[in-house]
Amino acid sequence: NILVMSDAELALRLIENEGIILISGTGSVCLGKKGQHLFRVGGLGRILGDEGSGYQIGLQAIKAVLAEEYGWGSFTSLTLALKEFFHVSELKSLISSINLGKISPSEIASLAPLVFQKASEGDEIALQIVNRAADDLGAILAMMLKMSHLSNCEIHLWGGIFKNHHSDDFIRRIVDQATNTPEKLKIVNHARDNIALIFASKFLLN
Repeated sequence: NILVMSDAELALRLIENEGIILISGTGSVCLGKKGQHLFRVGGLGRILGDEGSGYQIGLQAIKAVLAEEYGWGSFTSLTLALKEFFHVSELKSLISSINLGKISPSEIASLAPLVFQKASEGDEIALQIVNRAADDLGAILAMMLKMSHLSNCEIHLWGGIFKNHHSDDFIRRIVDQATNTPEKLKIVNHARDNIALIFASKFLLN
């Protein structure tokens, strides 16, 4: 038998009765389950949404560097980091490639660990980008809690944004933004787990 489904659908199948899934990788989406009722917030793609995703973090970093290069933005250590990442002397040389989609969303999303690293080193612009992403994910989670009427449940985190070793404070900010009672939510970080293997071992190999 062959099952074709998204990572979000796989993750949702792993919740037995009720709970919430928050995914932030290249894109982002939040799914909820309460009995037979399913809920969804976000997941509209990089043009219409994907708030708090790796793509949006990377895109904001590119915008910040371009702003510095053109003179209307503040200094940021992201400038040197991104020039080294793309092997260019000026990031403005990539504007056409970015607008034409020649630089893929996944490549832009792969800038996220650099942004987290620079934020941890005290770069103010990088910190603003990281905090904005956390606040955006917090808003998505808050809407899910409101829609689903879930309040005392597990929040399952999936995706590369929750994988880096600077993610603890990031996750804490998301939960604090989402609810006045964060102690009622149990955070389960699956970012380093292989969702397909977990699904297969639970449903297909028994």
